Amino acid sequence: MEQGGFLFGNVFILDMLIIVVYFIFLLIVGIRFTKPENNNFDYFLAGGSLGWINIGFSIFAVTISSEHMLVFTGAGAKYGIVVGWFTLMLCLTSLLMAWFFTPRYYQSRVFTVPEFFGTRFSKSSRLFLTSYLLLINLIIKISLSLFAGGLLLQLTLGWDFAISAFLVVFVAGIYSIAGGFRAIAKIDVFQAIVMILGMSVFAIVGLEKVGGLSILQTHVPSHLFSIVKPMNHPEFPWTGLLLGAPVIGIWHWCIDQFTVQRVLGSKSAAHAQKGVILAGFLNILPVFIFVVPGIFAMALVSKTHLPQDAFPSLVASSILPAGVKGMVVISIFAALISTLASCFNSSATLFTRDIFHYLNPDTHERELVLVGRLATTAVVIWSILLIPFIRYIQIEIHSLFFFIYAYITPPVVAVFLVGMLWKRSNSRGVLSALVIGTTIGLAQFVLVILNYMGIVDSSGLAQIAEINLLHFAIMLFVFSAGIMVIISMITESAAIVDLPASISTIPSTDFVGRGLMNIKNNKINIGISTLLIIIIISIVIKFL
Repeated sequence: MEQGGFLFGNVFILDMLIIVVYFIFLLIVGIRFTKPENNNFDYFLAGGSLGWINIGFSIFAVTISSEHMLVFTGAGAKYGIVVGWFTLMLCLTSLLMAWFFTPRYYQSRVFTVPEFFGTRFSKSSRLFLTSYLLLINLIIKISLSLFAGGLLLQLTLGWDFAISAFLVVFVAGIYSIAGGFRAIAKIDVFQAIVMILGMSVFAIVGLEKVGGLSILQTHVPSHLFSIVKPMNHPEFPWTGLLLGAPVIGIWHWCIDQFTVQRVLGSKSAAHAQKGVILAGFLNILPVFIFVVPGIFAMALVSKTHLPQDAFPSLVASSILPAGVKGMVVISIFAALISTLASCFNSSATLFTRDIFHYLNPDTHERELVLVGRLATTAVVIWSILLIPFIRYIQIEIHSLFFFIYAYITPPVVAVFLVGMLWKRSNSRGVLSALVIGTTIGLAQFVLVILNYMGIVDSSGLAQIAEINLLHFAIMLFVFSAGIMVIISMITESAAIVDLPASISTIPSTDFVGRGLMNIKNNKINIGISTLLIIIIISIVIKFL
């Protein structure tokens, strides 16, 4: 017997019991919300049934995945609280989604981001963005989540990587195929609560082990509690965090199908706006439940482990009491399953609505649902086929891939913002910016990988590869926006017309009158948005 429980493999009996109870509850919740859907509005957008609490917790569940646990805790152990500033800057972009994008998305009554984009520009831009989002889902998101989740479960439980990955794909796939988006969004609330409680318990117990936050500060280098880094910092310069991080934040909060699909499935625009603001508050938590645990994990196991190994090594050790490991493990399961389920469904939504339905506009509702289920099944099978290859990724390469969004998303963010704010922009400008910007971003990412592997011999190329990724993000954003403006100006304008109200810079008068953008009727949302800004500023000041 050790720390109050017998060990079962690499797990205390109490921990194993917690894991079993989690899966039982997940099964019960899954059955409760999984039911046959007969039309594509129900299957892909939950029939417009999501309330603001559901939206807020669901966005949190899908934006925080297992790779965040692995990378944020590892980066927290190595660089300290500054990683938290990265997440705080992303939280501020939730307000842009709430106040600028949400009313436009909801009023458009579309199913997907590419459909909204195509309404503003052209069919070709819609198909380009659809392909772009599908590739990100099928290659990047699934690979990152499966690798991080499988590795964390292997290190903390001693389970086989492939078996762990297959288990979560199977569970996520079952209710994704059967229940569609309604089941996913409803179950996300349960998953988000599991993540928050599990990692909060871990953070509290871990801090207690080191004697509290003040004692921890005396046991680790002082720079780990400095949130502002110099402009020449290799990873997190303050200029990059101030200017580059919001570009990535706009992608995740305002453009990614994961987030937008929850807005489109809301009961009303007001519920959507409140839900996004709630998600902004919830996304402050990673500072304290991921980054800080990374710091104290390094303090507790620093003599024998590298920073990126500190978190899983601490969880796998006998330092923590029985039960805590189980709480952390179900948090990993919750993060991984919720993200994969949403990835399956959003990919199926993109394929069904933006490719199949686009090519076959007269398809019956039931047939669209069937196509959606078949597409979801195909993505699940694809994920299973990836597992044997993903297991051989090195953790350092995984960490590099986690930041790939800094290299591939700025062109999309640029064309979205310019397109929403400037009527003169046209589809030729959009496609030019997307193609050129994406090519440059991918080339830079490949160069970074080659430089990391020591293959780059040229000192000039090495210097380009070593440009800070956040600085590169803002430079690529500005460059892509410039390309869009220039090409739009020198080509024939097809956009100097009255844009549809749904994608106009200002929502329609009727829409404003119903209350969403009416300041007098929106005092509560204005107040809590202001509170979110104050909290973020206060946290930054605390760790200056």
